[in-house]
Amino acid sequence: MQQIRHYVTKVSKNTLYNSIKSNKKPILVNFVIGSDKKCQTLENMIDNEVNNNFVDIVSCDINYNHLLIKKYNIKKIPSTYGFSLGKLMRVSQNPNNLKNYMDLVSKIQYDHVYNILNNNMKNNIHNNNNNNLNYNNNPQTNNINLNALNSIDDKNSVSHFSNGIYFITTQ
Repeated sequence: MQQIRHYVTKVSKNTLYNSIKSNKKPILVNFVIGSDKKCQTLENMIDNEVNNNFVDIVSCDINYNHLLIKKYNIKKIPSTYGFSLGKLMRVSQNPNNLKNYMDLVSKIQYDHVYNILNNNMKNNIHNNNNNNLNYNNNPQTNNINLNALNSIDDKNSVSHFSNGIYFITTQ
């Protein structure tokens, strides 16, 4: 298997948009939306290793995979290892747990990662500023604002995340 490096960071829409325009091969991207202190702790924990050159978006948190699939025609990767929001919240509290979680992530079969970005998504990154979404488990939902997903409920985690896009990536 290829050498794996892991990053967690928070980026602005402009940073995301600019990196999307690159021609790099896709890497796995997992969305975690939030400004919670635990997220910030996780970000700061490995802040010195952050790489902001994000490229193609492949998948997001399993709890709202279907929303992004519907909006951006994202091809779903096998969810055997399930990137749950609760799991990320828990590992953020302990560096050893974080390492174990990263080891688990690295076992994913990378031949199932797809290059799925298109012009529609690039445009929507900028055009969806005012489209607020209350997460309701509805696969028909079309209005997605990646920077303001509200009231995401995860039985293993805290609720009401907003104000920022967090990525956990491997490359």
